[in-house]
Amino acid sequence: IFQSFFIKRVIDYFSCINKDFFCNEVRNILTILQENFHTKMTIGARVYYEKFLLNYNFNTFHTQHLKSPKKIALCISGAMRGVEWELNLKKVIESFQFDVDVFLFTWDSKFLWPGLNGAGGNWAKRLLDETLLKSIPQEIMHKNNLKQYFPNVFSKLNQEYSVRLDAERLENINNIKRVIIENQEDFLKKYPLDRNNLFINASKIWYSNYQLLKSLVQYEAENNFQYDFIIKVRPDVEYNINFSIDKLEKLYINDLMIKHHESLYGGLNDNFAAGRRGAMEIYLSLWKYGFLNKSIDFFKNFPNFNSAHNLLQQFCSLMKINCICLESNTIKNFYFVDFIPPNFTKELKLDCKRIKNNIELEEKLSSSIDFLLKYEEYSKKGQLYNMVNKSCGHLSYKIGVILIHNSKTFIGILGIPIKILVCLYHHRYRTRHLISKNYYNCHSETIEESFTYRLGKSFIQASRNWYKGGYIKFWFDLYKLKKEYKNKKGK
Repeated sequence: IFQSFFIKRVIDYFSCINKDFFCNEVRNILTILQENFHTKMTIGARVYYEKFLLNYNFNTFHTQHLKSPKKIALCISGAMRGVEWELNLKKVIESFQFDVDVFLFTWDSKFLWPGLNGAGGNWAKRLLDETLLKSIPQEIMHKNNLKQYFPNVFSKLNQEYSVRLDAERLENINNIKRVIIENQEDFLKKYPLDRNNLFINASKIWYSNYQLLKSLVQYEAENNFQYDFIIKVRPDVEYNINFSIDKLEKLYINDLMIKHHESLYGGLNDNFAAGRRGAMEIYLSLWKYGFLNKSIDFFKNFPNFNSAHNLLQQFCSLMKINCICLESNTIKNFYFVDFIPPNFTKELKLDCKRIKNNIELEEKLSSSIDFLLKYEEYSKKGQLYNMVNKSCGHLSYKIGVILIHNSKTFIGILGIPIKILVCLYHHRYRTRHLISKNYYNCHSETIEESFTYRLGKSFIQASRNWYKGGYIKFWFDLYKLKKEYKNKKGK
């Protein structure tokens, strides 16, 4: 005991008074500390062994650090969100002003509306633009309150709405070395996941991270090298990267560039992480360690988790990962601009009808009702935009455009059959990506009643009945359409 007390006081004293002490004849102290650490496994010996080496390194090497070949892998995992998901993904990659090799994991769906964003409470801050955010009443900013006062609206907005991912657009993005695209429904069926768990997205995150790591390791083996640093980001967050490779090279072997977040009670934000390969390999392997260590409390319900950010903090602490503060303004904002909220007119009417039966509640929520009516109108703009694009993507409209644009010259008429065949090929390939009408609960009647749309529709019907004189009937239909169109124009 006296020996331990003496060594403790010596290290504490010279840490404050004279760090040169740690560069002198110190073998006896290190030997004693090591003996206590390895043989008796005392916590104190570990603490003071590390403290001794910390002072030794500071006094010997100061700010020196080892250089590396600077091979960097950028791992991107998560769902593609928004109409312009491809543009968002490019922005994420371009935020890094140094060379990176990209590894991507995503699902085979893109989400036009992400629901109310997982377990986070303040849905408004995540999904509304600045104008709407300034006007939303406090009563409904939090998910729990929105659910309490407007349960039908909450139920509608809390659902994710997706269409099949047009993955061929990934070919337009440079530096992607590996792409993993999986079906989310297959993943949910494969593992015993509780779909009502608030933290189900955490399971998706850690699963996708581990798949990325395995893909990266395989790529390294095939090309006979290893990455020096790994950076992990999301595809739906805008980043303002203000650090260089030199900053990464100053990280120690167990350092992780990741942020403790005040609003997450000190938990770790999973939007961004960077570090040397060893530390990042541990970080990306949380799914694997969860599978192997169900005896540990925060892994006991694997593959379900009881927290997201707090679990990550506990895991990094257990693995002795040092979490280093991010450079300021690394994470800028979510891509909420091109999200398209679902039509919740019916649900809002149901909630308002219930609220009107309670005068006191109606007075309390009057500003909330006004806001939701405003948000309803705002959401319809996005729906209208998408409906027009969807209707213009119909085969009838496409063929109508071809017939009109190519019927003015003899050469154009000769080219119509070829252009229609090309149109059919591309349309069949992309049909599976179209969004269902159930998302909008309404139809783009204006487009579907246009001359172009009806002309194309009539031609398709004629083609299907060609053996019954369909093309002959088409000329009569064309005459009627032109006459009807001229009459409408005259009015």
